[in-house]
Amino acid sequence: MTGVDEIKTAIQKLPPDEQTKLVHWINDWADDEWDRQIKEDMAAGRLDDLLTQVRKDIEAGNLLDMP
Repeated sequence: MTGVDEIKTAIQKLPPDEQTKLVHWINDWADDEWDRQIKEDMAAGRLDDLLTQVRKDIEAGNLLDMP
C-alpha cells in the first residue's frame, strides 16, 4: 500500500467533523501554496508577458464585465 492509499484509508475512518476540519486545512494550505507560487513567479518575471497583454487589453477596452 502506498502512502496516498494509507492516507485515503485513514481519512475514510475519521468522523465526519474531523474530515471537514481536514478539508478546510487542505484548502487553506493549497491557497497558501498558490499565493507563494504566484509571488515567486512574479518575482522571477514569469508573468511579465501575461501582464503586458492584460494592460493592452485594458487600454483597448477588450474586457467584459463579469455577469
